[in-house]
Amino acid sequence: MDLSLRRRPHSLPEELTGRDIGACCAAHLAKLANLLLECVKAFPFQSCPYRAFTEEGMAALRYDWRDVEAAIGLPPGYTDVGNFPAGDKLRILSRQIEPLDTASIQRIATGQLLGRGGELQFHASSGADLIDDIAAMITPDKDPGGHPRDLFLGAILKRINDIEHF
Repeated sequence: MDLSLRRRPHSLPEELTGRDIGACCAAHLAKLANLLLECVKAFPFQSCPYRAFTEEGMAALRYDWRDVEAAIGLPPGYTDVGNFPAGDKLRILSRQIEPLDTASIQRIATGQLLGRGGELQFHASSGADLIDDIAAMITPDKDPGGHPRDLFLGAILKRINDIEHF
């Protein structure tokens, strides 16, 4: 079978070729954060349990007190406490619910990723690193086979040959 004609369903998108994998993952994470922010805007009560635990959320999602009790692990009938306003009940019970951290999601959506030592910085690859040379040797029409050491040595040899012919 001619491997050059075979479609590679998971081939690397052109815009990622030659880029650092960390930078690509960071860009993907920012895209996901932006998608999540769009969902939060379009579905405020469905996307955040804390927002759902409001009178507006209760009306929008059409749940009742049994659902509230089940959601936070209370026994049935726990919220049936006389003439206590629904908004106050939900406000008190919402202390058991962690809100969606939209501030962090917004930060990630702008591409600002934090690590233990502060903001993460990614290597700006030119596509001419040794790893890129190794990756270029692995193509659908060539079976790299053998030991990974052979790929490494082949990439080094190619660099030496390129220097000698320059």
